[in-house]
Amino acid sequence: ATILFMIEVDRFVDCSDIYTTEDLTMEERKQFCNVYPVAKSHHLLGNDLYIKQNYTAAVNKYKQVINMMHNARLANEQEEKTRNHFLIKNYTNACICYHLLRNHKRVCIMAADAVNVDATEAFKNHKLLYYWGYAKLYFNDFEGAKKHLMAAQKLKPSDSSISSALANLAKKKADHEMTEKLMMKKAFGFDKSTGPTITEVKDAQEKLRNIFEKQFEDFKSDPNNESLILKDLVTADEEKMCLKVAKEMGLYARVADGDKRVIHVKKPAME
Repeated sequence: ATILFMIEVDRFVDCSDIYTTEDLTMEERKQFCNVYPVAKSHHLLGNDLYIKQNYTAAVNKYKQVINMMHNARLANEQEEKTRNHFLIKNYTNACICYHLLRNHKRVCIMAADAVNVDATEAFKNHKLLYYWGYAKLYFNDFEGAKKHLMAAQKLKPSDSSISSALANLAKKKADHEMTEKLMMKKAFGFDKSTGPTITEVKDAQEKLRNIFEKQFEDFKSDPNNESLILKDLVTADEEKMCLKVAKEMGLYARVADGDKRVIHVKKPAME
């Protein structure tokens, strides 16, 4: 009996250039003209892993490409220009993967490294700026988030994701400022005829609790972060609420005094 199989190729990634350096000397393998084709093949593999939603493997590929490009020996300015353009592309892809993995700290690191490579090229990339701004917003760095998101919108005015992030920034900043203002008034006392009512203060406390609960939920569900540093807590009431919510949610939190008073939050150790 004869069994026939019909095979349909869904996707094909040509990575043949990965093996082109096998017959080269060690010195030749370091030259940009020989490294670049190999790096492009690894970049394509990273893209394929991204399409398959294997973001951890994809970002490792992009980081491999980044290391290869940094270690390549350049012969002239044109090679440097080509390398920098390719580096920014891989840094951007790494930012996207880390965003999807909810590792916002690594997004900021990758974006900053991209700027160190070529600031002019990096600030022309609206995707890099968007994900950097989004990560800044996660850490309540409102000014940093606004700076990068506005720059991204200037490059891509029609992008609805950027517009949505800016709207979220405005709301989050307004909520933060209102809660901070009411908590300060409560901490230092207020005139009942002109200040906030007891109901308003309770509402502010509830909003503050919700802010901490949301932030701690995101922190607990993020496998890439074991610690969280909270700053900009200007009143004792805010610190007290933060410590209380952290304890209720099974987290360890402590106040640390240094150049600036902050609260360190950690996940419980695994047994």
